[in-house]
Amino acid sequence: MTSLLDSLEKMRLITIFLSFTIRIVVVFTVLSFFLTDSLSAITFTNSGQSLGYQPVNVEIDIGDVDNDGDYDLLLASQGSSGAVEVYINNGSGIFTKLQQQFPQAQSSSGGTFEDTTFGVALSDVNNDGWMDVVTADAWDGVNVYVNDKTGHFLISQLGIGTATVGAGTGGIEVKGVALGDIDNDGDLDMVFGGHQYDTDNEVWINNGQGIFSDTGQRHYSEAVWHMAFGDLDNDNDLDYVFTSRYREQYTTTEVYFNDGEGTFIHSNQDFLPNGSSFGLLLRDVDNDGDLDFIEPNDAGSDPSAAPRLRVFFNDGSGIFSNSDQTLGGSGVKDADLGDIDNDGDYDLVIANWLMENSLLINDGAGRFSKVGQDVLFSGGSHACKVGDLDKDGDLDLIIGNLLVKSYEVHFSNQALITANTPPSPPTSLQGEYSNGQVILMWGNGDDLETQRNTLTYNLRLGTMNNPHSVFSGAISCSPGNMGHSFSKTLNNLPDGTYVWTVQTVDASYSRSNWASLRYFRISDEGFRPTRPTPWTPLLLLGD
Repeated sequence: MTSLLDSLEKMRLITIFLSFTIRIVVVFTVLSFFLTDSLSAITFTNSGQSLGYQPVNVEIDIGDVDNDGDYDLLLASQGSSGAVEVYINNGSGIFTKLQQQFPQAQSSSGGTFEDTTFGVALSDVNNDGWMDVVTADAWDGVNVYVNDKTGHFLISQLGIGTATVGAGTGGIEVKGVALGDIDNDGDLDMVFGGHQYDTDNEVWINNGQGIFSDTGQRHYSEAVWHMAFGDLDNDNDLDYVFTSRYREQYTTTEVYFNDGEGTFIHSNQDFLPNGSSFGLLLRDVDNDGDLDFIEPNDAGSDPSAAPRLRVFFNDGSGIFSNSDQTLGGSGVKDADLGDIDNDGDYDLVIANWLMENSLLINDGAGRFSKVGQDVLFSGGSHACKVGDLDKDGDLDLIIGNLLVKSYEVHFSNQALITANTPPSPPTSLQGEYSNGQVILMWGNGDDLETQRNTLTYNLRLGTMNNPHSVFSGAISCSPGNMGHSFSKTLNNLPDGTYVWTVQTVDASYSRSNWASLRYFRISDEGFRPTRPTPWTPLLLLGD
């Protein structure tokens, strides 16, 4: 009898287990159905706006140029006139062209940069809290225009690199430029590269006022189109990657590490091209807390050629490996990353000039698959960028097209996906002072969608009169200026009282409020923990 009872009890437990398992399977099946249905609901609707109107639309940046709390547009085109244009947002994603000219030096080839602009960037180069404009203008070098605090731009510096740039001079035709603080003094420096054979990338440093000077550093390259700064090896300084295009038999993608003082050393990593590389993106796509890179490639005019966009994973020390994903198809000209489905990771939009444009969703581990809308407009697309242009909590899209000769704005329609929520500010802000260096530190922020590993941080440091004067918190639609780091080291700050704060940025580029302000003073009086008003709390830091 006991044996029978034991057998019945075992059967009862097995039945309960199987019933529970079946319920779990049913629940996951239903969830999977609704998740798939939600993802298939991700569509974009053309807003009807046609911006620019030039033969080839090649570069986009998004940022708040008039400091009114919404994203404006900076567009570059290869055309007969008006190749760089600024469009102001009314707050609902409707754009009006700013009546602004970007004058420039005459090129050695006799033309002007109006028909040779290949790269643009919105960055605060003079640390006043307003977005400035930097352009890469082929034979006319790199040109810098500062914001006059009304959303208009004044000449700061023209023809950077023209001593080594110029048709027929053996110099370089500048196509790519990147900005970042390479020497830890708080302002944005630059690296730019050329499009000719046997040329060098050049590194220039900022004096803090938006004026750049040559460091003399040269890094051999071939046919460079794009470069990007980021802390690739997680040692709290900015490294850089550049990629090449057009002459694929000569070109590579290469990684340079910063020695901590602003000097770059080749990492001995050369990635042979999979075509002509037209773009470069640094993001943490596999949610492990380090920067991976995405490389869009154009296979040329053969639409049957193998897909050309590549994803490289970082091992955490700046060593990259190809993820061997098959993405994008032939004719990839550009790509951008952002949390399209509001699940906390970076998804991928691809602009293609031969085939349909693509939306690919990240599985959270850096693997991308196509879902939802197959064609995000196909008009010979050369450029794309995502950002929440209408401030409704999801990412919209702007695409530059060849066939219709304009940039088009597409609004996201995410009926079945909850709007993104902004992250919370970082915690535990504190500072230290040692051997002439100020070290600012902070703890994690948090977000309902984005994992902690994937969150980035945006630092602002300055004086009471100008809170951006040392390190500007004005950034474009992008990850935070500190990346995934929880500290910033600054060298040789002069005596004075400083105020600083940090905010969190999620994978949709939504920003938290600024954390509670912190203050410190550098003085020859040494450390003295006083708290005079209105600077509370005040940390005295000195020798």
